[in-house]
Amino acid sequence: MVSASVDTIYIRITLSDGRTWTDAPSSTYYIEESGSTSTRFEKVNNMYVGDKLVITDSTTNELTTITI
Repeated sequence: MVSASVDTIYIRITLSDGRTWTDAPSSTYYIEESGSTSTRFEKVNNMYVGDKLVITDSTTNELTTITI
């Protein structure tokens, strides 16, 4: 076995409903741009407060958005 120390930066993501988690800056999510209906895949490091994360509603199985 080989081990190594890793120092990295993680970004805390907080949604408008209070859910939070941390993820690597290079992780990619599907978002809707703030103030627009334009959607795209974006890395966590390039998202802004007010952008909306596109997620699947677990009760209806439809896509919905929630504000970051």
